Amino acid sequence: MSREKTKQIEIPVRIPTLDGKGIAETIMVAVTCAIDPDTGEELLNGTELARLDQIKARYMGLMLPDEIRHMRLKEGLTQKEMSELLQIGEKTFTRWESGRERPSRSMNLLLRSLADGKVNAAYLRTLRGQRCDWWALCSYGTAYTMDLKTQEKSPVPCPAPEEGIENAA
Repeated sequence: MSREKTKQIEIPVRIPTLDGKGIAETIMVAVTCAIDPDTGEELLNGTELARLDQIKARYMGLMLPDEIRHMRLKEGLTQKEMSELLQIGEKTFTRWESGRERPSRSMNLLLRSLADGKVNAAYLRTLRGQRCDWWALCSYGTAYTMDLKTQEKSPVPCPAPEEGIENAA
């Protein structure tokens, strides 16, 4: 039984720009790779690929799957409860925790706020059941928030058309 040959190499990791349309930075990361005995090709295993992905996520400021899971457990919520709180699909949240997908940058900001205690689950629950009836605002000059569970409407003060949106407070 022959022992697999390995060596340390440096691999360029490209960090995308905020809009995802370019490369903001390229960093070099040392990894261990296996050497194919027939071709001499350098091969990365799943562990090293995952480590490269984590490094890239960290440079982009994204939470890692373990951090997302820890934040959910700290809040004492199931994956289903957390997905309802964030108003996303349960499978989406599950994929974030497993590392199969990453949250968007904007969702990552909300997750970070939860993890850092800047926003809490109780606050998000208050937002979950409300919505603004924008159609009524556009059509009739009146807007309402609606509790989706009770279907109760509460009027929201709206500016007169001549006041404009910027004067509404």
